[in-house]
Amino acid sequence: MTGSLYREDLAWIHHAGWSDFSRQAAPGLLELLEDAGLRNGRVVDVGCGGGLWLLALAEAGFEAIGIEPSPTLAALARKTAPPCEVLERSAYDGVLPEARAITAIGEVLSYFEAESRPPLESFFECCAKALEEGGLIVFDVIVEASGTLDAKTWWAEDDWAILIEVREPLEDRCVIREITTFRRVGDAFRRRHETHRQAVYRPVEVERALRAAGFESVLRLSRYGALPMLPRRQGFSARRGRAPADARSIASR
Repeated sequence: MTGSLYREDLAWIHHAGWSDFSRQAAPGLLELLEDAGLRNGRVVDVGCGGGLWLLALAEAGFEAIGIEPSPTLAALARKTAPPCEVLERSAYDGVLPEARAITAIGEVLSYFEAESRPPLESFFECCAKALEEGGLIVFDVIVEASGTLDAKTWWAEDDWAILIEVREPLEDRCVIREITTFRRVGDAFRRRHETHRQAVYRPVEVERALRAAGFESVLRLSRYGALPMLPRRQGFSARRGRAPADARSIASR
């Protein structure tokens, strides 16, 4: 996800209208951390959005750091989760903070600019360097399957409305969303438009990239606790293996 996406109105509508995903996913994500023996320490959430998962982490006793390239969403996250640090930048821009776990929920790793697909392999390498040995990564992406995600839909509340047209050109292995928002400003509604592109992956290529970066115990997830994945979404969890020779150990944290 980049700073050109989720500008002011869409970010606000996304936070107001789609916050249930983070709330419903939180218990299952906390259970994954518990099962991995992680009950405290630092968790980095990539693409933290409005910060609801950050808040759940903080309330569970973790030190949570969010990474969010959208200035509006980053500001919402700081307001939603005041105990947490939020870094306003892309997760693909340099080194990640050292952590015991890294999460990236809501298919945030699928987003890309028109000219290039997300550098998934290099991202996993950055995660491996940031995580302590045995540290956990949990994320979900859009994956290939029969049929397409082509659709037109809309939602509306008293002070906002959103229209979404989804196209999936199979030859490009991507999903394109044309998003038009209407948000009440004073006595009128302001109209804005964004185009989002998301890469579509094969599960085996995601697993291959994880193992190439030094991750082990790679698992496919069909749900976060009681919350099932949306159609064509695939979750993954993996543990970081022995640290590369040049990686710094944070086992003493």
